[in-house]
Amino acid sequence: MASSDDITPSQDGRSPFLNLPAEIHFLIGGLLEEESLAKLARTSQEVRSFYEQQLYQGKNSTNIVKALMWGAEHDSLPAMRNAHERGANLDTQASIEPRRDNASLALATAFQVAMRDSNREATQWLWDHGVLVDIPGQPARNMCRCYHRFDINSSSLHIALCNGNLWAARLILRLPHTALEAFNFSQQFDARTIVSMAVTAAFRYRRPSALNMVLANPTIRATINVVKPEGTFTPLYLVLRVSHRYHPHSLAKRVLRILVRAGASLGPYPPNSFEWIAGLSPIMAELETGSLGTTVRMLLDVGCDPNGGLRPDDPVPVPPGWRSPLHFFIHPEHETRYDRPFWHMNPGPWPLLTLRRFQVIHMRESIGYLVRKGASLDITDFRGCSPLDNALSYMEPFLAPRRRLAGYRLVKLLLKNVTPEGISMESRHRYIREVPLFWNPSNHGTGPDDDNDNDNSNDITPSPAAPRRIDTVLPSLRSSTDYKDDENNKVSKDNEHGDT
Repeated sequence: MASSDDITPSQDGRSPFLNLPAEIHFLIGGLLEEESLAKLARTSQEVRSFYEQQLYQGKNSTNIVKALMWGAEHDSLPAMRNAHERGANLDTQASIEPRRDNASLALATAFQVAMRDSNREATQWLWDHGVLVDIPGQPARNMCRCYHRFDINSSSLHIALCNGNLWAARLILRLPHTALEAFNFSQQFDARTIVSMAVTAAFRYRRPSALNMVLANPTIRATINVVKPEGTFTPLYLVLRVSHRYHPHSLAKRVLRILVRAGASLGPYPPNSFEWIAGLSPIMAELETGSLGTTVRMLLDVGCDPNGGLRPDDPVPVPPGWRSPLHFFIHPEHETRYDRPFWHMNPGPWPLLTLRRFQVIHMRESIGYLVRKGASLDITDFRGCSPLDNALSYMEPFLAPRRRLAGYRLVKLLLKNVTPEGISMESRHRYIREVPLFWNPSNHGTGPDDDNDNDNSNDITPSPAAPRRIDTVLPSLRSSTDYKDDENNKVSKDNEHGDT
């Protein structure tokens, strides 16, 4: 066997391998497998010239398709042109390496690969050569960024939006016939609607223009309130859920306004939504999930009903278990007798008890904001009680002075912010008639954490001459430690039981 010393380079400096006869190269190409032959052909242009015919022999052979997919993935127009000239079908769907960790196989066309990788030149070249946007009956697989435990089928429009390629999505939606075909294909194979996918793209890439672009199409805009069986939520609900995941509230407000202007419903969620939100108004669904601040205000700012979908004069009977947003915050006193609601607590010093301070302040601010936006104090829940009834229940004579004082402050907060449509004259007269029996603020103020604000024309202050029942204990109340949190203060608890 000849050693490496016996192989002498040619006088022209070329490798001895290149000086082999063409017949030998032909035999080598016939013996090697496709992968090995492709690796050998990539070593130099001269070697490629020997094996190119064998690499791409036959119309639409495996290597031609691989060359086409490689060109689409790496934005190489020469590779795509070469494959196309040798007979490659531009609409062929082939398997490629998936980008999702939990996927074993990805299927796509060259057009879908170019869109996924945002290769504009390759996408435009394929579009100019008349490729199909979607192959009928053959959706792409595992080509988007959606998380799922199983394989995901998706349309080309879904791939473009999910991967942030708004240019390609605009290219598809630009022509009416391609937009209609892409929409129908998406309705058939995508688990989520195109509007929901555009909402996700608006948050993921900080580009609300994606939503504007999609909603400009009338056919797509008509599905803005549609819930697909696999999706189980509307685009509006998706905005409220996604806004909690470290996204700027300004972006969430902008996306929400775009949806509402396009016709998104602010009424109860459809019956085929998630089981626990079906039939609930957006505000009540947010309150049920613990969102006491920003999302509730965003909904009120865009015109969501502050009463949860019902009005005090609605002839429709109240559904079983129904309550308004104000009922959610203000429970009857007997339901909280052994627990203090957040609006009843002292926020405490800022360096300490930060979470409790946040909850207390947001609870009170949310109550005031609801009332200012038109929440009714007369609307009744399934038990026939109004929010004003629940607030006045904290001022019963047999309760501890601290609890009655908190009830007075709550009623004052409600009446200070209520709109003329939010309370009837009968309720106003009832307040004037009943509150002075429990508490006269003209002599003693409203306690240590009063707002010190000037009462306006909406405030109803009881007459100073009205009878009082708890005046004898009020001076001591103002300086008592009873205003502080009494979780670890046994003296406050003893005083409360004694007063009761």
